[in-house]
Amino acid sequence: MEIRTLLGHIPQPLDLTVDTIYLMVDNPICVPSSNLPILPNKVDPTTGEEIENTVLYTTPDGEEKVGSYASYKSNNDILTVKINKRGMKIELSLAWFLNNKRNIIHLTPIEAKEAFERLQGELESEIGLKSNILDAKFARLDLAREIKTDKPLREYVPLFSNREYYRSKKKRFDDTHYIGNNSHTIAIYDKKNHLVHKGKDVSDLPDNFIRFEYRLYNKDKCKAVIGDKTVSDIINNWHSLEKIFNQGLRYFFFKEDPFDFFTPTVDNEKDRLIHHKNTGNNYWYKDYVELAGYSEVLRKFGSLEKFEMALKEVFGKGSREPKKKINRYLKLRNQYPSDDLKSIIEPLYAEIMWKLFIADGCWNYEEDQENLVYLKK
Repeated sequence: MEIRTLLGHIPQPLDLTVDTIYLMVDNPICVPSSNLPILPNKVDPTTGEEIENTVLYTTPDGEEKVGSYASYKSNNDILTVKINKRGMKIELSLAWFLNNKRNIIHLTPIEAKEAFERLQGELESEIGLKSNILDAKFARLDLAREIKTDKPLREYVPLFSNREYYRSKKKRFDDTHYIGNNSHTIAIYDKKNHLVHKGKDVSDLPDNFIRFEYRLYNKDKCKAVIGDKTVSDIINNWHSLEKIFNQGLRYFFFKEDPFDFFTPTVDNEKDRLIHHKNTGNNYWYKDYVELAGYSEVLRKFGSLEKFEMALKEVFGKGSREPKKKINRYLKLRNQYPSDDLKSIIEPLYAEIMWKLFIADGCWNYEEDQENLVYLKK
């Protein structure tokens, strides 16, 4: 179905920025161009024969262009094309491609189609691409939403750092916080500081302008999350990207209902550690130590040595996890000596949840709850 404006209906822009994307074009067709130089195949020094015989692309006349690698990079470094035995990969920030002032732009489906048509025109003029990129599939997809928080980003670190798969990285403009793994992740950083570092005009942006990015890092994960869909398929179902973003953050960041986030998993006085041990769930550690409070740990076990012994029962005596967990406990206890981590985290969680999802009415909790399982593929 082609995109069209229905009578009486004005297409609404996506409530997200589509930032970095990688597109894979199989069996590309190109007119040979000096902008797309081909590196020759490697040659066996003893026999003089080519080690590889990779067809990088085919000309419109059917001639096969053979080599080991070909690449193109635009003058502004926004657009890169790489061709090897896995096919043609087109790398760009769609937002920077359309708006060189800053990569924050919300597109309607019609505008998205026009954006990809513009990209098609540039690739055809620069590298002679004849393949239709609307038939390409995603090998990376970054979706982002910004919110103005009440406090600077550093004040929210307690909220991020207690999540599974958390890490942070010091960058020139600020710290960036990551929650995720090698296939998909959330990146959280101060977008205004980032743009200032790039020399962009931010006079109309508020302080504490925090970006949450959900990144699908590879072809397999894109296929698992969005399906075996082409660029054209996505454009024609443009607002499905909001659901993907919401569920991505749900998977890593908002796993629990915000109103039940600190509620014990059992109703009686049974120790939560034992309960989780019996159900085989090792995620008990986050709830028990980081949210229940440090004094409760010592009250229940009497000492850190006894607590470590209990950890060994859960993870096994040969595991390194007990010592790692104890070290993390000590680090957090020293960082928040008030022993009141729960009271620090709870209002931060509620603010982020409200501003990212609930305030705009763009999150259906029950619907997301039913569909979270696909992210585990």
